[in-house]
Amino acid sequence: MLAAIFHSASSRSNSKTEIDKTRRVLSPLKDLLFPIHCFGCKAFGIEICSKCRKYWNPHFYLQSIEDLTVYSAIRYSPVARSILLGAKENSLHIADELIVDALLNCLHRLPTQVLRNAVLMPVPGSKRAIRKRGRDFIFELTKELSIRSGVPVIPGIKINRRLLDQSGLNAADRKRNINGAFEIDGVSPESIKGEILLVDDLVTTGATLLEAKRALNSGGIPVNRAITACVAQTSNI
Repeated sequence: MLAAIFHSASSRSNSKTEIDKTRRVLSPLKDLLFPIHCFGCKAFGIEICSKCRKYWNPHFYLQSIEDLTVYSAIRYSPVARSILLGAKENSLHIADELIVDALLNCLHRLPTQVLRNAVLMPVPGSKRAIRKRGRDFIFELTKELSIRSGVPVIPGIKINRRLLDQSGLNAADRKRNINGAFEIDGVSPESIKGEILLVDDLVTTGATLLEAKRALNSGGIPVNRAITACVAQTSNI
C-alpha cells in the first residue's frame, strides 16, 4: 500500500539524502490517507483513546528463553497487533513512535551498568519484506531508539536464505524455519565496544532472537540480552 508508494518513489532516488527528502515530501500524504484514529476502537482524533490505552501502557515484562534474557514493555493484544501492523505495513509515523516509546521503556528498566555499555543490534528484515514495505522496519526503529536514548546502534546480522512468514507458523515450525538462517555481517568481537542488546518488535516463542544469538555466538560475539516492544507470553515483575 502506502509503503509501496514510498518504495517506488525512493527507488528513483540516487542517494540516501534524496530518499529522505522523498519521505519528508510524502509524509503529508500519509496523514491524508491515514487520518489519526484510535488503533483499538478506531475513534477519530487520537491514536489511542483512554479506553484502549490500557492495552498499550508500558510495563516491564521479563523472561528467560534458554540463556537469553528478554525485556519487553507491552503485552500483545489486538490493539498491539494493530499498532505493529500500522508501522510494518503502512509506515505510520504515529505507530513507529509508540513502538519506540515501548522500547525506550525497556532500556530505562535495564541495570545502569548494562545500559552504560550497551550496543543496540536490530534483528534483520528479509529482502522480500524490505522491498514490500519500502524500508527495514526494525532497523529504522532501532536507529530512532538510538537517537532518543544515546545508545549506539550497530547492524551486524543478515539473513542468508529465504524464509517463510513466522507469524503463520506454530512453535516447532518457527524454529525449523529460522534455524541457521542468520549470519554475522561486517562485525567481529573486536568491533563491538560494549554489550549487545538485540532489538525486535515482538517475541513469541523466542526462535528469532535465539537464532540471532546463535549467529553472533558463532562469530565469537556474546549475547545475553534482548529487548522487544511486545511479548506474547508474559512474566511481569
